[in-house]
Amino acid sequence: VYLDGEAYFEVTKNEEKPFVVKLNKQDITVLGTTFNVQAYENESYSVVTLLSGRIMLEAFNEFSESTGRMYMKPNQCALADNEGGSISLSEVNASLTNAWINGEYKFKDEPLSSIVKRLENYYDVRIHLDDPRLEQIRYTGTFSLDQDILDVFRIIDYEKQFVFKRIKKDIFIISK
Repeated sequence: VYLDGEAYFEVTKNEEKPFVVKLNKQDITVLGTTFNVQAYENESYSVVTLLSGRIMLEAFNEFSESTGRMYMKPNQCALADNEGGSISLSEVNASLTNAWINGEYKFKDEPLSSIVKRLENYYDVRIHLDDPRLEQIRYTGTFSLDQDILDVFRIIDYEKQFVFKRIKKDIFIISK
């Protein structure tokens, strides 16, 4: 399977026919598992979050040469650099990352810079922050993916730190 976007997989183990997800500069070989992948062509990295089972993540450089592989365990998240081929691994609460499967986004002490990337991809908009300090605003909470994106920003801005305006597919976040 070739992926440009975000997808959730539940795959049964089959050693005779391995299931491989091909990303921009990575391959994921599935060893019987459930996992989530965020791999957008316009992003400089891919994110793989493992819920259960085991997967092998292999990264490649611009010459399609392997730069390394690692095996992931449940509740681990791999951040794979699409340009340099490096992979960093961290422990996460996979249920937060994968809440979108149930129609929600859940964030726990996450910076606005990270939230903006998820919202841009989900709502197919461009979000512009006028002040780099806005990127550091941290948010904990849940919202439904049925909500309009402006309603989402009203929820995130409960401390009234910014104003926002939408012009077609662009949303401008302006510091107060």
